[in-house]
Amino acid sequence: MDTPWECEMKATFAALEDRHRLDGRIRRFVDEAVRFHGFPAPGVILGAYMIDLALEKLEAEPGERFFAVAETKKCLSDSIGILTGCTPGSSKFLLFNTGRLSLAIGRDDGSGIAKCVRAFVVPGRTEGYPALRAWYFNDTAFGAKNKLPQLLEEILGAGRSILSWERVEVPIPSKDDQWKPVICPGCGEMVPDYLLEDGLCKACGKGSCYTKHDS
Repeated sequence: MDTPWECEMKATFAALEDRHRLDGRIRRFVDEAVRFHGFPAPGVILGAYMIDLALEKLEAEPGERFFAVAETKKCLSDSIGILTGCTPGSSKFLLFNTGRLSLAIGRDDGSGIAKCVRAFVVPGRTEGYPALRAWYFNDTAFGAKNKLPQLLEEILGAGRSILSWERVEVPIPSKDDQWKPVICPGCGEMVPDYLLEDGLCKACGKGSCYTKHDS
């Protein structure tokens, strides 16, 4: 269930969309991405604008067979999933975590190479949008709760003007179908052989995200 603040921000964002006369495909893209994510997060909204730009340059429409790359683990990926159908589980999605606020989309024609349009935020174009610039540069002066309405307003006001694009080619990773089952000596569970590190699965190795407890 949404908190009162989350409900307020959703209502604020809907009013901002109307004020900026957001309509047509971009309104649909933004609304679908926000609805899927569950909240009008800045990265989700920017992702919708990036996808709109990329599809325009590809002369493509939603529903085609795409391959997509996200360069951040954050909210942007949700926009890709809902608007292009490229999700981690579909093998048509690559997380290339450079930390850049960027994505790339191209057609998957079966050749093994996706000819993509990469869309990204141009840092210099954030000048004139103080909340957006502070958020983008992770400025400690940016307070998410009290500055979010201004940030959303600036994103909608800026639209695609803060974005640029380029054409890139991306090798589509092959499916990991050829592997052998191995029992990890640490946990006794089966894992694919190529995922072992120093003879152990990642959960039993040095990089585990788990800390076991008895309670």
